Amino acid sequence: MSQIKSLYVYSSRQDTRVPLLSVASVRNILETGRIRRREHFRTISILCFPAPGVLASEVLGPIESKLKDLQSRLPPGYQLQIAGEKAKQVDGFMNLAVVLLISLVGIYLALLVQFRAKG
Repeated sequence: MSQIKSLYVYSSRQDTRVPLLSVASVRNILETGRIRRREHFRTISILCFPAPGVLASEVLGPIESKLKDLQSRLPPGYQLQIAGEKAKQVDGFMNLAVVLLISLVGIYLALLVQFRAKG
């Protein structure tokens, strides 16, 4: 635990390293050991709570390419999934695309029926 507290991380604003404790808190908490699972797969969850007034997309945007690079280098059987607001946004856009497709087909069929009836 003492080694974790002495780690340095790269600053997102400058090209320098800063102590981990200046941007995060490290706590040692005793809890009952349990293997966490998500959809029956063992998981490691990394959580982030942005500062008030900062959007989750502002935090995720700059590191998305690095996460994709990490995902491509994972060994077989491992995967990286982004959950939270990003997952809800992707799911929402998929639902919106389905509704848009159904609407376009409905409009096309309505026009087809209207023009066939006059001819």
